[in-house]
Formats: sequence, structure tokens, C-alpha cells
Amino acid sequence: MPNATVESLVKKEYVVTPDEDYYICRTSDCSVIFYSNTKEYLADQVSVPVWYKTYSKEKILCYCSHVTQNDIRRAVTKMQTKNVKQIIKETGAMQNCDCIHKNPTGKCCLSEITNFIDTL
Repeated sequence: MPNATVESLVKKEYVVTPDEDYYICRTSDCSVIFYSNTKEYLADQVSVPVWYKTYSKEKILCYCSHVTQNDIRRAVTKMQTKNVKQIIKETGAMQNCDCIHKNPTGKCCLSEITNFIDTL
């Protein structure tokens, strides 16, 4: 996990040690978001909701453009298509890309959007 992601998303009142190796917790019912060998950052210590956590009310798929699961669902219904390129264009997803600083995974959201569309 890029340290730049952790440094960008952990609230400023919490110290992020720049030379630590950080990881993201993918367990949906766990309150830990980022962790290292010596530190943990919990959901309330991070500036964005993490979409795959069960307690997250807002299910953001594209953090750079603030596109949610509901936005994607509405676009699929409106356009009556599951064409990923068309849905991305309709929702404005993947515009203003700065994934390393905005997305908790530090990666592009395309696979998350594609996987979600496949579930609809």
C-alpha cells in the first residue's frame, strides 16, 4: 500500500510514520482501515468512508469523482446497459483521477466499478 495513500487519508491529528509499511484491512466487519507492524488507524481516524466495510453508510466506488454504488445503479437503470465505458461516462466516474491520494486502496477504481456492475 502506498504510504502516500495512508498519509492523505488519515486525519491530520494522527501521526503517520512515513517509513513504515502499511496495509489495508479488507475484513468487512473490522473497524481497522490501515495498519502496520506498530500502528492501526480505525474508521473514525480516516477522512473517508471505506465502501466495503459493513458499517459504511456511503458506498463510494470512485473516490476521485465521488461516485457511489447508487450512482452506478441509477445509470445502469437509466441507460439500460451494463457497458462499463458508457456507465463511467454517464456517472462521471474516473474523472479528476488522484487515486493514490483519494482511494483507500491507493488504486484505480475501474475493477471495483466493473465488479459492481456485474452484480446488477
